[in-house]
Amino acid sequence: MSTIQVKGMTCGGCVRTVERILSKVEGVEAVRVDLASGRVEIDGKPSMEEVVRVISNAGYEASA
Repeated sequence: MSTIQVKGMTCGGCVRTVERILSKVEGVEAVRVDLASGRVEIDGKPSMEEVVRVISNAGYEASA
């Protein structure tokens, strides 16, 4: 499991967007997003560079 911090999420729609876009990344098996803390847990072995890129392209700020 990998954990990253995502800034810029403000609502349930943001959570669903992050879950949806990350579920399409190769190697991601499951995604859990905690809106209050901005913490995203990812099961699987995705490229973290790809994860950060996808989140950034969606308009959020991610850091591993």
